Amino acid sequence: MLKPRKVNLTGVFGYPIKHTLSPVMHNSAFKALRMPYIYLPFCVKPKECRKLLKLLPALGFKGVNITVPHKKTAFDSVDYLTAEAKIAGAVNTIKVSDNKLFGTSTDGEGLVRSLKEDAGFNIKGKNIIILGAGGAGRSAALYLAVKGVKRIVIANRTKSRALLIVKMIKKQAPGVEAIAIPLKDSEVWKYVCSSGLIINATSIGLNISDKPILSS
Repeated sequence: MLKPRKVNLTGVFGYPIKHTLSPVMHNSAFKALRMPYIYLPFCVKPKECRKLLKLLPALGFKGVNITVPHKKTAFDSVDYLTAEAKIAGAVNTIKVSDNKLFGTSTDGEGLVRSLKEDAGFNIKGKNIIILGAGGAGRSAALYLAVKGVKRIVIANRTKSRALLIVKMIKKQAPGVEAIAIPLKDSEVWKYVCSSGLIINATSIGLNISDKPILSS
């Protein structure tokens, strides 16, 4: 009689989560590598996130990815942070080990590698605009700052949130020019022509019915 095979539980926490392709990617990789893991999507409301993260060891999780809008909550909830997570001020990956939560951020490194390998774009000395000041925007801004961009403009509907990231940039990378502006056409377009890259770090685009961020 064959013994049942133990399957290790992993997944992704987000809200909303229907759009994610992460389970397809990870489960395909697990299958190809013959690893006894399963990766599931979990729709987690913001008010429930911290409590569920603390329950990961008891629920038998080996780890989870964190997506919108939980990256800052994850940062505040784990037991240990990597240097990458501290730079980003957010966590998108949690490993469970010895009943402890170890948090890191792969957003910044993944962004820079993709730009270089897939688009041939070197960030050093460039001017960049980031739309959005949530977990993804903060991670991208802080990582890009310490990796050598010249200027970062952060546009957000609530300018005060963009200003918080600007303060973090000036602390971690004082040589980088950091500017916070409201997410309005008239403000963003002032910097478009002098920038080499625009990053959409908002949730706009998750739904096909979403209106464009900029009107023109």
